[in-house]
Amino acid sequence: GTGATACKTTGGGQGGLSAEAKMLVGTWRDSGGSGTTYVIERVKGDLVCTSAVDYDDEVFELQASTWTGSAFRFKYLVPSTGYIVSITTETIGRDEVMFSWENQYDSGTDTMIRVK
Repeated sequence: GTGATACKTTGGGQGGLSAEAKMLVGTWRDSGGSGTTYVIERVKGDLVCTSAVDYDDEVFELQASTWTGSAFRFKYLVPSTGYIVSITTETIGRDEVMFSWENQYDSGTDTMIRVK
């Protein structure tokens, strides 16, 4: 019994996510230029971005979500432009999250504000 199973991090089920990760669960709006609304949910103990919709109601195609233990990363395709956008949280607050983003042509940082 060396407790080797204690390092299993995927699919942690109950209590598998840190308090910081749980704070991300909700609906968020990008306060920058894009005005995109993101929905982040717990799915089988993992953190998943389940919806990303632009200010003009274009629905983005979500590709992958990962909680790294300290940051949440997700990726989506913008059908109208072909851009693939990667989002990584930088600082997580209860009602405000700073994140970095990049696509094939550009990158930057922005803030999302909790809607609910």
